[in-house]
Parts: sequence; C-alpha cells; structure tokens
Amino acid sequence: MIPAARADHAHFTVQYKAFPVPLVTEKGRHLLGAVSFVIQTKSQRHVAEVCRLLPRFKEAVFLELDHNPIPVAKRTYVMDGVVERLFDIVHEVMGRNLVAHLYLAPGAHRIGKDSAITDLEGTDENCMSLESLPAFAAAYPSAGGVVAEELAKAKVKARAAAAAAASEAERAAIEAAALDAAAPRGSKAKGVAQTSACVTDLTSVWPAGLHQYSGKWYWLKKVFTLDEDNDGNVENVGFILKSEGLPDIQIYYRPSSGRQSIVSVPTLRLGDASTIGRLCLNQQVYRKPPPGKGYPMGYAPVAEPELSFIDQIIADLSGAMGGMGLWVIGGGVFILIAGVAGVTAMRGRAKGKKKR
Repeated sequence: MIPAARADHAHFTVQYKAFPVPLVTEKGRHLLGAVSFVIQTKSQRHVAEVCRLLPRFKEAVFLELDHNPIPVAKRTYVMDGVVERLFDIVHEVMGRNLVAHLYLAPGAHRIGKDSAITDLEGTDENCMSLESLPAFAAAYPSAGGVVAEELAKAKVKARAAAAAAASEAERAAIEAAALDAAAPRGSKAKGVAQTSACVTDLTSVWPAGLHQYSGKWYWLKKVFTLDEDNDGNVENVGFILKSEGLPDIQIYYRPSSGRQSIVSVPTLRLGDASTIGRLCLNQQVYRKPPPGKGYPMGYAPVAEPELSFIDQIIADLSGAMGGMGLWVIGGGVFILIAGVAGVTAMRGRAKGKKKR
C-alpha cells in the first residue's frame, strides 16, 4: 500500500467538486459513479492554477477511465492501482511541479465537510482550497512524493524503449519502401485500400439503434464529425439522441469544457478511438427504429405517424441537405403550389369564354 501524504504547512489542499467517472461491473456492464478528488500542491500560488485546469483534469481522467474503468465488485469500488494510474496521467496534463499528491475516494463528498474552506484567490464552487486534508481522502492511498519520482523514472525508461522500437520500425519501413521501389511494375497486390482514404459511411461505425442515458432509452438521431482545428482532419464526433417526451441529448466523443462526454452513453464508444482520425467530414441522420422486436425491456416506443408521399420526400431531402434543405424544399413546394393554382385559374377563364 502506498503511504498517504500528510497535510501540513508545506502543502496546500484543493478539493474538486465530485463528478461521475466510468465504472465496470463484474459482469462487464458499464456505468457511471461519482468520485471525489483532492490535490495537494506545494505553493499557495499554485492553488488558482489547479482550479483553472479543472476542465483539463476532468477530460484526462475521463479518457483514461473510459479505456480502463474502475472495477466494481459487490457494489464496492475496487480502487487498487487506480490512483497511481491517474497520477501519471494528471502529471502529463497539469505539470509535474503542480501536483504533489493526488487522492481520490469513492462517492460524492461535499467540499468543506471534513475541513474548513480557506477561500483562496482563484477558487470557486467547483474547486475550493481547504485548511487540511479531509478525513475521507486520508482514508485511501494517495500517489505522490517518492511514488511520483518512481513513476517519472519508469516513464523515462518506457519512453526510451518506445523510441528504440520506433527507430526499429522506421528502419524496417525504409527497407520495405526500397524493396517496393525496386519491384517490377504491376507486381503490387491489387485491391488493397489506401490508408489515406477516409471513412464516409458513418453507419458502418455507429449503426442505428437505441442507447441508454441516465436510466432512460434514447434512439440515435444524428452523428456528425468535427474538424476543430481547421486542418482538414476529423478530431471529434458529436451525437444527438432523441426520446419521446424528453429533451434531445447532445454529447461528444472528446468533450471540451461545457460539453457532455460520451462516457454518459458507453454503448457509443469505439473499441479503438483512433478510428475517429480516419473518418471523413460528414454527418448522418438516422430514422427512428420502428416498433417491433429487439427493443429493451421497459421501452415502449411510440410509432411515428405515416407520412404522405410528398412529406416523405421532404423528410428524406431535409435529412440529406441539412437545415438549408428546408428552405430549398419549402421554396420548391411554394412554386409547385403556385403553378398548380395558375393552371387551374387559366382553365376556369377558358371555360367562361366558351359559355359566352
């Protein structure tokens, strides 16, 4: 067991407001559960920086636990090795000189319950400074101090090994390219897809279906890819989910501050998140699954009303063309109605002249 760091005059204690993180049960079911985080830093001037980096901290924790959730056995969080794993990740995103010790404890523990709030500059209701280490945090192992040095040394060794492996792979790639260039024309295998080609069909990655959010069932309405740094490549994916009588849910695979994370709907996660970088800039609108077999227990879908032929065409074109399509379609329908009215009026006038 890792010895817990002591709260003293050399450390300034900061507690984040508890937030949900990914968990996994013994039966492999993915869910979310609250965890409380406490950070100790060596300088008072670092407190404001620790609070400022809360969004980055949450994103790093989400991404790590999304791939390796905290195990749950008999309704108890299995915390063995979790704090050490997160400590190394936190150091990467917040800096090694900022975090001296990291504590985490299962459940939502109110800030200031076990230790008085000192209200230092840069703190707010989501990140508060405390006089001492809370009792709930001291009850669990921490990562920091000597452990941090050991983790840093281990990471240096791992990076050296990775660099050596990369050099070997680069050398092999150069040799393969030389052999390929020396090969006769027409000897290359046919039918091999280019690795630079992006995936346009989003339904092949996220098929239509139902997903659970906060205990309620939603159906996947839309998936859209995002180029967030304008480099022509996809870095993120957004999802819109719908359900009868409930507000739409919009989540993101890689959430920034103020956005909901895909960890709230784990059934949308990919086995390999690097797939996102191979997607094309595109969007996909899905139809609501028809009532029938295959619905989860307790889900009673309401059948959508049957659309007329014209309404169906408008719905299909609207989904394909996006918001602009509604204006184009609306204008076309108006012209069509005006044309029909004009022809009818002309026929009426012709009949009137014949009677005279």
